[in-house]
Amino acid sequence: MGENGGVRACIAIRTSVATSDGALEHLGHEWDELLEDSDQRVFFLRWSWNRLWWRILRPPDSELFIITCRDEQDRLVGLAPLYLRQRHTAGIPHVRELLFLGTGIYAQTSEYLDVIARRGFEQMVADSVAECLDENSNWDRLCLTDIPQSSTMLSCLERALAGDTQIDHCSRSYFVDTTVDWQTFKRTLANSGRNNVGSRTCKLFSTHNCNLKSAQTTEELDDAMDALVRLHQARWQSKGEPGAFALPHIEEFLRKAAREGLYDGRTRLLMLEIDGKICAARLDFLDNHIAHAFQGGFDPAFTKDGVGAVMNGLCIRTYIEDDSVHKYDFMGGNGDYKGQWTKNHADSVRLTLVRSGTRATAYKSLERAKAVGKSLLRATVPEPIRVAGHRLITQRHYKRRPEKLQLVGDKRHGNFEIRRAGLADRDQIIKLMGKIYPGDMHERYAWLYERNPHGKALTWLAIERETGEAVGCTSIFPRRVMVEGRERVGGIGGDCFIEPRVRRQGLATALHTISFAQMRERGVDFMYGPPTPNNLGALVKAGSRMVTNYKRWVRPLTSRGAYRAAFSRVPTRSQAQLAHIPIMVLDRLTKSDARGFALEEVYRFGDEFNAMFEDAAPRHGVACVRDSEYLAWRYLTAPAREQTPLAVRRESKLVGFIAVERAGEFAAIADLFSAPDPKLIDAILQLAIDYATSTGCSVLEISTTQDGATARRLRRHGFIGREERGFQVAVHEGDPQRAALIEPDSWHFTEADQDMDRVFITTAAYNGTERPITN
Repeated sequence: MGENGGVRACIAIRTSVATSDGALEHLGHEWDELLEDSDQRVFFLRWSWNRLWWRILRPPDSELFIITCRDEQDRLVGLAPLYLRQRHTAGIPHVRELLFLGTGIYAQTSEYLDVIARRGFEQMVADSVAECLDENSNWDRLCLTDIPQSSTMLSCLERALAGDTQIDHCSRSYFVDTTVDWQTFKRTLANSGRNNVGSRTCKLFSTHNCNLKSAQTTEELDDAMDALVRLHQARWQSKGEPGAFALPHIEEFLRKAAREGLYDGRTRLLMLEIDGKICAARLDFLDNHIAHAFQGGFDPAFTKDGVGAVMNGLCIRTYIEDDSVHKYDFMGGNGDYKGQWTKNHADSVRLTLVRSGTRATAYKSLERAKAVGKSLLRATVPEPIRVAGHRLITQRHYKRRPEKLQLVGDKRHGNFEIRRAGLADRDQIIKLMGKIYPGDMHERYAWLYERNPHGKALTWLAIERETGEAVGCTSIFPRRVMVEGRERVGGIGGDCFIEPRVRRQGLATALHTISFAQMRERGVDFMYGPPTPNNLGALVKAGSRMVTNYKRWVRPLTSRGAYRAAFSRVPTRSQAQLAHIPIMVLDRLTKSDARGFALEEVYRFGDEFNAMFEDAAPRHGVACVRDSEYLAWRYLTAPAREQTPLAVRRESKLVGFIAVERAGEFAAIADLFSAPDPKLIDAILQLAIDYATSTGCSVLEISTTQDGATARRLRRHGFIGREERGFQVAVHEGDPQRAALIEPDSWHFTEADQDMDRVFITTAAYNGTERPITN
């Protein structure tokens, strides 16, 4: 160690173990001061990061085990940031394990971990930590993961621990040297890499209005985090994977870490806006001149444009042009793309030590048995089957609580199990839906459950234990929703069904309860919709709140329709003639000025629909996103294809949109969207009335939330209020926009926002004397 090290070797080091949360809280200033004067300085060893990790992500059956080393002046000279965990096999506790904070859970959250030592005290700290561990009998196995192979502490710990210490390769992290200029960096890339940062970037920027920006304030950071979560989940869910934010508490952890890092200048959240909309985002953490690329996401709609690669190139260039950043670290984990950007890499290792003892011996025997079993599996089971099995096993990590809900109380409840549906349950869901809807359920399932551009459906099943049969289900269909101008991910609740023979056993409430608990883990912030009256009670019991009513309105268009609206029966010819004068008076009294407006049937949804929605949506409190991609899916690919989409133009400019469905002499406005301007809504309603009349319909109806801007104009146009049902919202108490989501007049919601592709469920019974069945 040299002369200075020899002097320090004579210094007495005192160790202690901090096991309480309060002790961790008090270490804050000392911890970071020590880190600054060490060779281990890295963001993931900061006190705030580890404190937050422990508070939010700590595993069950664990306690702190932070070893502190102090000199004679009580100065902190070393620290081992550990915790103690009880491991289980088949539910049986068998070994007590020491790990680094930030490791040992279902997600990799921390890298470049180490025992921290003040410069010049490395071997003394390693010896003191080893002595403390030797004197403590509470642990059986030491497993220190993600130690940099170049760590100065690694060899010190290996010497101090001695015994059967084992060191294995753990991971490889690629990084870009950002001290070079941009042109020099590009010359290091292969042709494909130069194409990503060259032609693809130029093409994207030339064909779209693109802008790269960074979140600077907490408000911008919150909005950017919303976009990051949405984009990350959308990308992975489009590939059939749940996404990192489906893991329990990960979103909460990263949001708080990003906000704390923003205060300290260690958070960088870059966003790429394309045509005014965030389509790619990257969350990085900065420390010691290194930017760590922690999490990213991009809109899968831009996959063909290579937006992910373009975003990587933009981030690298940003840090090359930032003199305070010397390295851009892609970090470990999967991702073949990392090696395409740089050949620079750093390896990490795992240090393990199993001490002698009965539990340790049993643990070693168990591990050897596992190794033999894995070897046999690899030798005898085909790889596709192994991969599928591994995927099924790892799915358990995407839970905050067990998927299976054992209903308690009445003995009948013990006969059922509730779990989230998977791909293998497709046929059971289709079978259940076939009992309540007509038509081809396979086509409906493919359209609604699998091809929704806002995300695949989330479904929960009630399984009868004795038969293994699905006897109930409920689903949440993801919808991007604008809430006070901010895009969120909500979900329309639907397709709730319980077999008649097992009703009145609390299954509907149980299905809703567990779906509410798990939807946020899978990227859905809130659930909403107008359920049937029978289902509303179960939803409220599960935690939803009825915020307004969803009402059907009817407008007679002809004398025949007027008589039916008044007396609810088909008129004779003479009776219809009696209603001719009232309908003429109604038309004259309610007619609005629609001059300059026109309807035009839509065969393709282009960018002008995106522009119209983006202009009008912020003026609504809550409105489901109606971009061109969604509208094309909703109206041009729907199984029924019974609704005619119509563009509303004023002097050729798109100012609104309606969709009209016809069934014999009945017509319904399935959708109506525009800016919430009364004169504009009046003109659109008049156009809809004229259109339905011209096509030979005698009655026009529309259903909408009763407190919205559209509903307030319906009586003005002669619409008569009919039946209504409750409109409920299930949202977490702590949601920052909860007030807007439960405000009655916030919601703009129509039939098109539901889980059906038609208003009139069936017209088979229609014979000129009956009204078609509606949703």
